Amino acid sequence: MFSENQTKALSYNLDDSRIKTIDKAGMSFKYLETYDIINVANTIFNYMWNYTITRLEEVARAPIIPYQIRQQAKLLYN
Repeated sequence: MFSENQTKALSYNLDDSRIKTIDKAGMSFKYLETYDIINVANTIFNYMWNYTITRLEEVARAPIIPYQIRQQAKLLYN
């Protein structure tokens, strides 16, 4: 199914500099940026690939604070 070069490229260890970290709500999450994954897939598969979303799940939601309230809070607490 995959060529020898594709199999070799897929078996490389992931470069740690590509792993990003975000801290939210006192927890730390590691992730890969979407553009990076797409670029690598395009390189390995010569743009001959696609994907299907099989599950979409909301894991967190930040409260939306209107701009005026944020600005007032900045004036009060800075």
